[in-house]
Amino acid sequence: MRMGLGSALAALLLAPVLGCTATEADPSYSLGTDPPEPEPEPARLEAEAGFLDIPAQPAGADYPARMFYSFRPAEIDPEGAPLLVLFNGGPGSPTTSHLMAYGTGPRTLRVDMEVGDAPIDNPARLSRFAHLLYLDARQAGLSYGIHPQGEQCAGAVDALLDAGDFTRALLDFLAERPALRDRRVVIVGESYGGARSATMLLLLQHYAAPPAPQAGLPDFARLPWLRERVQAHLDQAFPERAGEAWAPEEVAAQFGWQVLIQPGFAGNVQRDFQQSYILADPLLQGYPHVWEGDLDVRVSDEEEARRNEIAERAVLDPDHFEALTGVAAAEVEGLGAEARAGGFRTPYDDDTPADEGELRALLGELEPGDSYWSTRARVCNVWTGDVPNALAFLDLTRRTRAFITRARYDTRVYTAALPGFFADVDQTLGVTTDQAPRPGVERPGWIHLVHATGERAEIRFPAYVAGHGVATTNAVELAGDVEVWLREAGAIEE
Repeated sequence: MRMGLGSALAALLLAPVLGCTATEADPSYSLGTDPPEPEPEPARLEAEAGFLDIPAQPAGADYPARMFYSFRPAEIDPEGAPLLVLFNGGPGSPTTSHLMAYGTGPRTLRVDMEVGDAPIDNPARLSRFAHLLYLDARQAGLSYGIHPQGEQCAGAVDALLDAGDFTRALLDFLAERPALRDRRVVIVGESYGGARSATMLLLLQHYAAPPAPQAGLPDFARLPWLRERVQAHLDQAFPERAGEAWAPEEVAAQFGWQVLIQPGFAGNVQRDFQQSYILADPLLQGYPHVWEGDLDVRVSDEEEARRNEIAERAVLDPDHFEALTGVAAAEVEGLGAEARAGGFRTPYDDDTPADEGELRALLGELEPGDSYWSTRARVCNVWTGDVPNALAFLDLTRRTRAFITRARYDTRVYTAALPGFFADVDQTLGVTTDQAPRPGVERPGWIHLVHATGERAEIRFPAYVAGHGVATTNAVELAGDVEVWLREAGAIEE
C-alpha cells in the first residue's frame, strides 16, 4: 500500500527512532496473547456533488455565493493518487459544461453527438489515476449568488479576488475530507484558468510570508483570512508540524503541480504579443480571420455553439447530470428550490434562457431572478490577466512543475508564442525550446528556463492537432501525456 504525502513525511521523521517491527515496539505483546487491533480501513471515497460557501469579496462581489463542486474518486490506488482540481476560465465560463462534460471524467460527451444524447464511458478518464474535483466559478454554471436584491454581477474579477474564491473553496473541501487532506494537489486550468492557477499557487505557497506588493504581485492583505486558513489546513494535514510556518518550497511539496490547457496569463498583453506569430504560421494561412482569436480556426461559430449546446443539455437533463457527476440531482444539497432562498443570477443581456423544464419539475420552481443554470457569469469587469500574472507563473517554476498544451489551431490563446512571450516579459530569463524525441514520449516538447539566479526549470510542452478545447477533441492523447508526466514529476506515487 502506498503512503500519502503526510504518511511519507511522518515515516521519514520517525524511522530513525523506531527501527523495529510493530510487535517489538509493543512490550505488552507476546506469543499466546491477542495481537493489537488492526487500524480501521480508511473510508471508501465516493462520488460527490454539492456546494462550497464563499463569502463576499472585499471591494468586489458584495454578496456570499455557493460554488458548485463535483468530485470523482480515483479508480486505482486511491491512497496514492493525487487530487486534480479542474476549472475553466472565461472568466465566468462553467467547468460543468466544458472540462467536466468533455473528455476528463468517467463519463463523457463527444462533439459528434446529437443534442440530447447520453454521456458515454470515457476511455481517457483522468479518474483512472487521480481524484478529480471540478469547480464552477462564482455564478457560472451551477454556482449561484445569495443576495436579497438579486442585481449584482459576479465580482470585480482580478487575480486576487477570483483566485481567493477558488483557494478558499479548495481548502474548505479538503478540511472536511481527512482521506484527501495530504494528497498531492495538481491545478488543472484552461484558458484564463492559467492566470487563476498561477495566482492560487502563489497565494498558497507564500501564505506565511507574502511577497511585497510593489514587486508587481497581488496584495495579500486584501485576503485577510488567507494565512489562518492555509495554516489550519497544513496543521490538519501534517499534524507533526502543527503550528509551524511553511516556506514556499515546503508548501510546494503538496501544492506544486499545474496542468494548463491553452493558458492565458496576461490578457490583452499576451494577445497582442502573439499576433505576429499567428500571422507568420504557415499552418494557419488560408483560414479566414485568424487574427480575430478563434477557439479553433477549423470550426465555425455555429459548430462551436452546437458543442456548447450538447453539454448544456446534458447538465440540465437529470439522468445525464447523474451520469456526469455520479450523483442524482435530487440528492445534491443546495441545488433544489427549497434550499436556495435568496439565490440569484445576473446573466448576460444576450443570453437565451436555457430550457430547465426537467430540473424544475424535479427540484422545484425557483424565485424570480434565479435559475439552475448559467452559461456564463456576468462579471463586473472583464479582466483576463496582465504581465504580473505571467511573472507570477514564471516565479512559480522555481519550485512548481508545469505542463502546457500547444494546440496548433487555437488563435484565441496561441501557446506556440509562449516561449517568446516569457522571454519578453522577463528579459533576465533564459528561454529555449526542445522538440527532440525522448524514449517513451509520443509528443515531444519542452520549454527550458534559466532564471537570473541560475535556477533551472523544465515545462512540458507537447503539441496537439487541436483547437482551444484540447480535452474536448483530443482527450486520449492529453490524458496519456498527463499521466506519464505526472509520474515523472512525482505527483503520482510509484
